[in-house]
Amino acid sequence: MSVLTALRLELANNPGELAKALRAIAQADVNIHAVAGVATGQSSVIELLPNNVIAATSALQQIGYQPREVEVAVTWVPNRPGTLLQACEAIAAAGINIDAVYVVATDPTLGVQITFEAHDAQRVDQILDSVEY
Repeated sequence: MSVLTALRLELANNPGELAKALRAIAQADVNIHAVAGVATGQSSVIELLPNNVIAATSALQQIGYQPREVEVAVTWVPNRPGTLLQACEAIAAAGINIDAVYVVATDPTLGVQITFEAHDAQRVDQILDSVEY
């Protein structure tokens, strides 16, 4: 388990906006390990897990975006019913609110790699490390 830095940015909910942001990141030679997003009305919120936060931030700022750094706890959970629930219940029992959650990867042996964004990602990482699935 680990704590990584992700980038959250708001985009206009228009055709090509996400492509514009991703083009800048790709041209900066930054790889994206995971992405999640949702649109509501005229705007959308995207969260990216880049391999180089500094370069991705710079590339986005150069085209007018203001990404915000957020810490995420990244963990593997078994790929079976109820494991995401167990993780979420453990975090909730500690009184920590989950601000975002999304899948990074799946593996037949390791399970599902998931990120949990919270104000205390270090504590979330510790909690998830103690969950017995």
